[in-house]
Amino acid sequence: MSNGYWMLVLHSHLPFVKHPEYSYFLEEHWFYEAISETYIPMLQYMKRMEDEDINFRFAVSVTPPLAEMMSDEMLMGRYEKHLVKMLELAEKEIKRTKGTCFEHLAIMYKERFEGLRDFYYGFLNKSLISGYKHFLERGNIDVITCATPDHWHALVAIMAFQAGKDVYGEKPLSYSPVEGRAMLQNMQRYNRVFQLGMPKKQLHRSEIFRAPVDQSGFGST
Repeated sequence: MSNGYWMLVLHSHLPFVKHPEYSYFLEEHWFYEAISETYIPMLQYMKRMEDEDINFRFAVSVTPPLAEMMSDEMLMGRYEKHLVKMLELAEKEIKRTKGTCFEHLAIMYKERFEGLRDFYYGFLNKSLISGYKHFLERGNIDVITCATPDHWHALVAIMAFQAGKDVYGEKPLSYSPVEGRAMLQNMQRYNRVFQLGMPKKQLHRSEIFRAPVDQSGFGST
């Protein structure tokens, strides 16, 4: 029986959105919520593990649109205003729910947003990218990003093998069989792990539809 491999990759992506012509735009609000609910908390947990001397390792993908938004001065300035509004709302909710069963919930949110604010202005120094860079340089995470068109997939994968990285690739994998063989040779040479992502073919319903075709005499699929 052949051995299998499991690779933990935390995929971080949002479509690019920026509307300077509006003082408030709904899609930008989604970005601010993602920062508060996902990106800063993830970096907070990394810092906590660092402080507790836990040697953690995993991979994080940060797509170019998301990285650009995290680096945009206008968007991050608006996020800072968003944090202020959330703290003000939490203060109002504490007063509104005082003496009720919801008071502790309002207090929890106030403390949570205070923690986000302190971490953002403190350890991150108002830069989410600097947080990823810190843990990348410590060797705790591998950061994956790729903005190349389809016909560059093979070259990026080969460079990743040469850099000692395992690779998760998306179709189309290569431009020609020659590139495919070059990828295989480099994967074996540098003793790396590769997986091609084809989720639709891996779904259970694909197995159900494939069986009748395989039994029909048309050949295997």
